[in-house]
Amino acid sequence: MDGSAAAFVHVLLFQCPACRSPLLAHRLSQQRNLEETDEALFKLGCDCGWSGAMVGLKARRHWVEPWDSHRS
Repeated sequence: MDGSAAAFVHVLLFQCPACRSPLLAHRLSQQRNLEETDEALFKLGCDCGWSGAMVGLKARRHWVEPWDSHRS
């Protein structure tokens, strides 16, 4: 991010292709729409040793929450 407060956090739940465990990723954005995050590439790692990248569209679940980065 460019240092400005993000308005939304996108939370994505992936599945490890090796052991099928859940993998969690997040992304801060000024945009609520899913399309930008669905196109983004996420670097992921699993406890089983697998690591790689997945596009957001491959997430099993994707949800968006309002986010105030100045809140304590």
